[in-house]
Amino acid sequence: MKRNGLRTLGLGVVLATVLLSGCVFPLDPGTPAPTPPAPLPEPAPVHARPVALMALEHAEPVAGESLKLDATASRAQEPGCYIKEYWWTIQGTGVQEGAVIVHTFEAPGTYRVELIVIDSDGYADTQVRHVIVTDPDTAPPSCGDGSTGSRPCG
Repeated sequence: MKRNGLRTLGLGVVLATVLLSGCVFPLDPGTPAPTPPAPLPEPAPVHARPVALMALEHAEPVAGESLKLDATASRAQEPGCYIKEYWWTIQGTGVQEGAVIVHTFEAPGTYRVELIVIDSDGYADTQVRHVIVTDPDTAPPSCGDGSTGSRPCG
């Protein structure tokens, strides 16, 4: 049947052509509807990285004196994980391993100290600090308890 220059197979075919596609192309009433795409797979869970935290025994280390560097406050954030490895890189000295290390800066200056912690699943985090080491001749007085700093003794 032809009406207004269009061959109509029935109102349903014309409406389906316009509503489903936004484009005009003939639909064969015997053709099944297209299959929707398969759902996307669930994204992999995100592993929370560990947190590297370093502490210095003294806020103002002095050249020639040993300084304890402590990373025991570092923590794994995933349930069941723990910090497995602690790696320290101190500018000009190489790499040391351990949760707590002792280091002596031989000369005054500013040193880059990097801590890398690795959790039991193999994920890592890094903390970097620049440690200012003072000259023993200009350092604040020692209070006899092994500490130095700007606080008065007594």
